[in-house]
Amino acid sequence: MELFEHYLMLAKRLNYSQARQPLSVRTLANELSCTERNAKLLVQKMQKRGWIEWRPGKGRGHVSYIRLLADYDAVVIAEAKKRASEQSLDAAIQLVQTYSRSHASSRSFIDSILNSINLEQIEQEDHLRFPTYRGVCALDPATIHRRTENHLMSHLFNQLVKYDPKNDCYIPDLAHYWETDTTNTKWTFYLRKNIFFIMGSLVPLWKLAPVFYATRKSRPIIGESSICIAYLHLVLTQWSFVFPSLLPIFWRLLLH
Repeated sequence: MELFEHYLMLAKRLNYSQARQPLSVRTLANELSCTERNAKLLVQKMQKRGWIEWRPGKGRGHVSYIRLLADYDAVVIAEAKKRASEQSLDAAIQLVQTYSRSHASSRSFIDSILNSINLEQIEQEDHLRFPTYRGVCALDPATIHRRTENHLMSHLFNQLVKYDPKNDCYIPDLAHYWETDTTNTKWTFYLRKNIFFIMGSLVPLWKLAPVFYATRKSRPIIGESSICIAYLHLVLTQWSFVFPSLLPIFWRLLLH
């Protein structure tokens, strides 16, 4: 257990009050789950950090007094900043969410992390920093269902068509035009020419086909699919006149 965790335990024992309170070394050792000798060492370290004021009782029968000097959440945030620089943003955010007593304090810390990123230090390559309190699964659009991953993929992948909430309609993206037959089971999406990966290379046809094969397995509504250099043809297992609204972000392409 780290020193800041001992302090948080101590603060909780004292009801987070910064008033001077009597506390014997024996009681302190019990609260911190250590020996009296280690309790004294921890007190010395906390004093050096400026976290507490400690007045030991001199002589038998004289009570020791302690007073908290450091704000509980301030200690948590300080440790989180340390982890952000020495370990990772995930470790820092997890610590804040585990120990912080103030939602406003934790929210402010997360915002400060994002604002402190110095974009001038990023040279040549583009970076997307995405703090999260849990691990991110493999970003395979054909298998992702959680809102977190869907949000992240919206910053990475292009779609056949995009929804425009302002005008309540679908607009072109990778497909510049689309149409369906009278049964609403056969849809054709006409692809833009010269689709490039973010690295600048042209996307070859054989890169696109596996995407749709994987998508058909995870989206039973798609019965058949075929691709040529100019269009994508999909045959549905059931009719759907709102099929574009069901299209997942399943193009695993990082494009310009």
